Amino acid sequence: MIVNVVMLKLKERTDENTAALKKTLLEMKGNIALLSDIKVEVNIRSGAAAFDVIMIAKYDSMQKFNEYLIHPYHMDVGKYVQEVCEQTASVCYEE
Repeated sequence: MIVNVVMLKLKERTDENTAALKKTLLEMKGNIALLSDIKVEVNIRSGAAAFDVIMIAKYDSMQKFNEYLIHPYHMDVGKYVQEVCEQTASVCYEE
């Protein structure tokens, strides 16, 4: 199983923006079959080093993860993320 953890920092953190980002990320589950599982949570702590949202996504193989990266639906979500986020970070690992 491949796990990709993505942390996202919004340009403007509001309840509406965090809810919209969470909804957008979670909607990938029903629209990208390559995605085995996804969990999205909002950070309850603030601070200069804090990110606002974390996404933990799982894939059956590295091949499926690589196919997910170029999937048209994911590409559209990526454009949205670029518009609303000032910073992202990720870690991908195998479990």
